[in-house]
Amino acid sequence: MTSLSCRVKSRSIVTFTIAKARSSGTKQSRPSYLKSSCSSLYDILDIPADTSNQEIKAIYWRLAKVYHPDVAAINQKNLSTDEFMEILVAYSTLSDPDKHIKYNQSLFWRQRS
Repeated sequence: MTSLSCRVKSRSIVTFTIAKARSSGTKQSRPSYLKSSCSSLYDILDIPADTSNQEIKAIYWRLAKVYHPDVAAINQKNLSTDEFMEILVAYSTLSDPDKHIKYNQSLFWRQRS
């Protein structure tokens, strides 16, 4: 097993372990972006909760230019893919008004618990 630490905007956002798949057909673990240790999607994009949709889009495009697998170095493709998937999930949730409202409500209830 190899332990890696992902970095977005020069700060660690998630630590995960990659298990080498065996050729015997064992199941692969879930993608790291589904196991994120970040406290919120706002932390992934490094934005405050009251950020406008235009600002969210601008930040997403800036991060996509850095972390998209097509622009990553060959030896960083897997790591870059995981980071980009986290960024994409955060953007798709926070840029859709209905999903954004539902996410904020769930975040509020998680913080109250």
